[in-house]
Amino acid sequence: EAAAKAFQEVASEEQDLESANSAAVDRTAALAEEMLRMEAQLTGIVEQLRLAEAREADVAASMHDQEATLQEELSELQQASQPMQTEAARHRDRRQTDVKTARHQARNSVVSQEERRMHLSVAHEQDQASWGQKLRQSEGKIGRLEGEIQQARADLREHPAKVLAFEEEVERLLREAEEAERLVEEA
Repeated sequence: EAAAKAFQEVASEEQDLESANSAAVDRTAALAEEMLRMEAQLTGIVEQLRLAEAREADVAASMHDQEATLQEELSELQQASQPMQTEAARHRDRRQTDVKTARHQARNSVVSQEERRMHLSVAHEQDQASWGQKLRQSEGKIGRLEGEIQQARADLREHPAKVLAFEEEVERLLREAEEAERLVEEA
């Protein structure tokens, strides 16, 4: 009985060991499957990384090419813009010179116009004074002539016969002058 019990214990242990071995085999198979899955995932990830690195290298090369192209275009633009910048500077200098010249001419023109205005003002004042003097002299002459006319009228009233004789003499002299002119024309 002890041997049967011992046998039964060994059989039970053997069955437990087989069960544990079967579980271990199942677990090992599951772990092997998991490892294969993980290995496939890692292989996929490594491949994706390799592709990403290749794309990154392509992108970097493309960007490097674009940078070189852009740098070349920038250099060309800078070279092309240099004459324009020189031209712009020349125009700016010319404009500044023109502005200075225009200011100088404007100042000279203002000074010249001011001098001309002063001369005209002085001449106007002199003309006003001269015209005032001439007006006063004319008024004096008018007064004298009016006096002389009144005196002549008074004399005419007193000497009508003299006036009549004088008028006849003037008419005779005019006829003689006309006759002399006619003779000169005929000659």
